Amino acid sequence: MNLIESSSFNWSRVVIGTAQFGLRYGVANQSGMVSVENAEKILKYALSCGVNTLDTAISYGASEEILGQIGMESWHVISKLPRIPDNVKDIAGHILQQVEASLDRLNIEHLDGLLMHYPSQLLESSGHIIYKTLCEIRRQGLVKNIGISIYNPQDLNALLSNRDFDIVQAPFNVFDQRMLNSGWINELYERDIAFHARSIFLQGLLLMGNRPDFFSKWSNLFKLWGRWLSKVNLTPLEGALYFAISNLTSKKIILGLDSLEHFQQIAQAIHKVEKMNLHVPDFGVSDAHLLNPAKWQLS
Repeated sequence: MNLIESSSFNWSRVVIGTAQFGLRYGVANQSGMVSVENAEKILKYALSCGVNTLDTAISYGASEEILGQIGMESWHVISKLPRIPDNVKDIAGHILQQVEASLDRLNIEHLDGLLMHYPSQLLESSGHIIYKTLCEIRRQGLVKNIGISIYNPQDLNALLSNRDFDIVQAPFNVFDQRMLNSGWINELYERDIAFHARSIFLQGLLLMGNRPDFFSKWSNLFKLWGRWLSKVNLTPLEGALYFAISNLTSKKIILGLDSLEHFQQIAQAIHKVEKMNLHVPDFGVSDAHLLNPAKWQLS
């Protein structure tokens, strides 16, 4: 009996993040973009484990095309709409064109989810047109669920005001506990909005032993994290996974993968921690320069 078969963990909670299928992605990424052959191996194995959902985006390079080549018949696919250019006059037509192009690349008839990659546009003057269009393509069946991908939960009050979204995707990890501490995770659960946790490894930063000099200003935080891991006898991978999967109000947990071996390491780690009952200290911080990779200065 393998680890997956003996596991009580619900593997349908896992979503395979595919940014690395189309881009070189993540501060800890040493292997570059995942080849089509390796992507196919990852997805075949993940599907056999009970994973059935993929997360991609129009802006993830060749990710959608590669997924379309592999074949998406057995998968639920969530994609993201990139920023709508300011010079677009026919916003509804533009969104529909983007969705249809995604479906063509993926070679599927509908998306399980379509998220706004830049939801702040919903708060601009054209926001009502964008939202109305998203609702219309959901009504037509081109997408099953619509939602938003955010960086800061402070934005949710305005973004969810008088709008009927199905999914909210946001960062969630031991350093970024804003969704938890703000109460938004429970609020979404009560409102029947699915919370999808992403960046559970903080783009690999939580797993690194030697970090770029930019992160030295948070050395005390990393020391506290390391001491707790030693105390409970967990590796950084196991600790980060425990924090993510132990929050049962997260409907989906997005895992970025760069190899089949990486997925197998994750499966082994989940098998170890899934039945643990640990107290995780509040390592949460609010410094966007640590939590938002767009603000990292690595060169």
